[in-house]
Amino acid sequence: MTAKVYQSAALVIEDNAMLMTNSQKEREEEIFGPFKGVALSGMPDPEALWGIIQEHSGARSGGKVDTVIFGQFCHWLAVQSVSKLYAQEFYTSMLDGAISGMRGSELTFEQVFELQMRVIDIVVPTLAPDLFRVIDHNSDGEISKDEWMQGMGIVTNWMAGTFDPEQAFTLVFTIIDKNGNGKLETSELVEFANKMIHLAANLIKAVMDVGSRTALECKEHETVDQVFAALDQDKDSMLSFQEVTANAKPEMVAMMQQQMKTVVEAPTPSLETEAAKVWFQILQEISVFEDVKKEAFKELVKNLMADKCSAFLAFLKTDPKVKKMEEEGTAKLEDVEKLLNKFKEGGFDTDLRALSEALFDVLDADDDGKLSSLDITCYTDFLFKDATDLTSEGLEERMRPVFDRLDKGKTGLISKDELFAYLQKWGRVGVTAMLLWMEVTVEGLGAGLERLVRTCVQTYLKHLAESGGSEVPDGMDAGQFAQMFMSAPAWGQKLTLPGMPGK
Repeated sequence: MTAKVYQSAALVIEDNAMLMTNSQKEREEEIFGPFKGVALSGMPDPEALWGIIQEHSGARSGGKVDTVIFGQFCHWLAVQSVSKLYAQEFYTSMLDGAISGMRGSELTFEQVFELQMRVIDIVVPTLAPDLFRVIDHNSDGEISKDEWMQGMGIVTNWMAGTFDPEQAFTLVFTIIDKNGNGKLETSELVEFANKMIHLAANLIKAVMDVGSRTALECKEHETVDQVFAALDQDKDSMLSFQEVTANAKPEMVAMMQQQMKTVVEAPTPSLETEAAKVWFQILQEISVFEDVKKEAFKELVKNLMADKCSAFLAFLKTDPKVKKMEEEGTAKLEDVEKLLNKFKEGGFDTDLRALSEALFDVLDADDDGKLSSLDITCYTDFLFKDATDLTSEGLEERMRPVFDRLDKGKTGLISKDELFAYLQKWGRVGVTAMLLWMEVTVEGLGAGLERLVRTCVQTYLKHLAESGGSEVPDGMDAGQFAQMFMSAPAWGQKLTLPGMPGK
């Protein structure tokens, strides 16, 4: 087979080797374990899959499959399955046609592949422990061959497209019924719904992360073209300092400062004003230091965010809108307080660090890996240094260090590529901020989600009683669980929102 290279996201697939993203390659030992480097030809049946496990991990698992090996095996099998698809010329040709046929789509073939692999990286670790529990019938923490043959039959049926609805409901019911008593308590439904919300959020984040790169790239290219069309007087596709400053007016800086001041000093705090304050405070506090490195910068951002959480909570406690929402039952201040306290105590660290790195890269315009006072004053002079009596000469003096930092080649000219690279940094700030906000929002749904699930269950049970059925206690069997979904149009009309009463 001819080697196929996916330059933006993946490695090389040759013969029966796995195709994977660079990120997966870096974590190959962790996510695939003993199956690292194992090739799969075709899609074996459960018996053959059991043989693969015994061959490559039998010594470690003692002839049985534990949770770690099961998770690594599921991850490996899923990646292998996608690899086989991408190795088929028919599939890749079909996918190419589908992408090119999507009106307005700028997605590349490689990005679609990367997204599929990201989905695997999210779904498998989330659901593999639940699937393990379903297959492990005697709950001894290990899967025997008999349990494997029975349980993996469901998996292979699903992969072959023969997964019927009844089988699906049975599997989902068994996954939710963690205590195995044959009944679904409200607490189990809440836990499962919360897991699905987080799973869905992570999948959306992956789509946003991969897709936003394309969308931002298109927007940034458009912006660069507009800037050059307006400023590049000699049309040589390069901007000189004289061309950049030719149409710059001192009053433009004063107007910008006034707009910033309006946001920061807004009488009613909001997410926008608080975010602006954090950004300005970062610039002001860091400007007194010299050679601030990325890790120190991350700590500064983390501490500032914790301070802002305290201030924002104090505001919410006095906000009449929040009080009204509490009275209506649509929100509880204690939920928000828990969320903000989690932020203060170091929660959301992954997304916050990603945002901090993006902010650092914007400030570090010369890419030397540290922030000098001059790196900061490039911004603070525009934002904070009084521009009321600014002259044209003074404006040029403020613009010079910014220009010099964008002029990476030190040629006295800024190319389209240099401007585009810098705009990409700003774009990444927006994406990482959006992903962080989404993570915070999903976490904040927790308590509200519990009230919503309880309301749905109670409404459904009441509907059963009104329909002539017997009163059902806090727990549904498999038949009632399936009927809950089938009869949703009928009982859903009786669902009262937004007053979500607790039990």
